[in-house]
Amino acid sequence: MKYVHLLLLITSLSCTQSAETAPAELPVEFENEPGVVQLNNGQKWTANPETKEGIARMKTIVAQNRVIYEPNDPLLYSNTASAMLVTIKEIFSKCDMEGAAHEELHDYLVPLMGNRKRLESKDLE
Repeated sequence: MKYVHLLLLITSLSCTQSAETAPAELPVEFENEPGVVQLNNGQKWTANPETKEGIARMKTIVAQNRVIYEPNDPLLYSNTASAMLVTIKEIFSKCDMEGAAHEELHDYLVPLMGNRKRLESKDLE
């Protein structure tokens, strides 16, 4: 159950700011801290449409699976993890983002991929 909450928290942090209200890219001095999601001057990053669609799809996957499966059903976690992995791979394949926003997208998505094995386990802990 705690992993579904983790997935909900992570997907709620998506970089879906519109181009009109998005802050400018950080200066070249921006240092990416691998594995740590950093904001763009305190704001969400601007993402390409395919990334926005993929993040929205991941939110839908989590929400739908929470309705379909009981919290103590291992299928909740394994099916959510499998569907999320497909979506993450699709986001990466369509990614044309560059610079700091691109690096932060990877910092955002790669940990989700790493949690997949734990979510696919039949052990509810």
